[in-house]
Amino acid sequence: MLLIFLVSFTVVNAQEKKKAYLFSGVVYDEKYRPLPYTHVIARGSGQGDVTDSLGIFLIYILEEDHLSFYNIAFNDTSTEVNLSDPAFHIQLKRKAYPLKEARIFDWGSGYDEFLSEAGRRGVPEDMGDKMGLPNRDPNYKPFDQNDALLKSTKFLFASPLSYVYYNYSRHAKNTRKALKLMEDQEQIDQFEALLSPDNISSITGLKDKALEEFMIYLNSNLACTYKCTEVQLITEVYAIWNRYSEIYN
Repeated sequence: MLLIFLVSFTVVNAQEKKKAYLFSGVVYDEKYRPLPYTHVIARGSGQGDVTDSLGIFLIYILEEDHLSFYNIAFNDTSTEVNLSDPAFHIQLKRKAYPLKEARIFDWGSGYDEFLSEAGRRGVPEDMGDKMGLPNRDPNYKPFDQNDALLKSTKFLFASPLSYVYYNYSRHAKNTRKALKLMEDQEQIDQFEALLSPDNISSITGLKDKALEEFMIYLNSNLACTYKCTEVQLITEVYAIWNRYSEIYN
């Protein structure tokens, strides 16, 4: 992925002019997936760039320079680079936001304490039970989350302006997408676990640098998403591994 071009761009540093070169690389997360929207700063040349959807950046650096990477969800990272770096890439580690434990109820702050007390007190009768109202349909979806209703012809004719807003507004679509991801979190967690470096290492037998190179190849060629079944995902991983082995062995 290393791209070096001789250019006429120069950097004034104190009393001398230093030639800068075009340099390219890729930023990944801890699972070797491309990391977009990451700010990259070259300290020597003073130039900057933001990674694209594939995690690629393109920046002017001096022959030996220092790159810093910034992403709101990941730890700030800096590293030295030079023009001889082959296929430069870097992994950023996700930032942890520690929260102080808070005591919300009088019986304690821990989840175990809550379960114990809730079991002792029992389930309270709500207002609906007291009034004899029917229980809520478990399959009920609020109006603004019901895709079938929002995209229906009936809704279009009943309220054209609302139809346009809910189907073409970025805010409305992103809200539904975020809620959908929350509903699918268990599937997402299983998907992440199956594609973890430890699990891929157990499948391929690869370690260290060899594992890192295959993880990059795997994530670049994987078609399955978290919506695939476990069998579909593992089958594709093995197919990619076989193809990788034939190419590079």
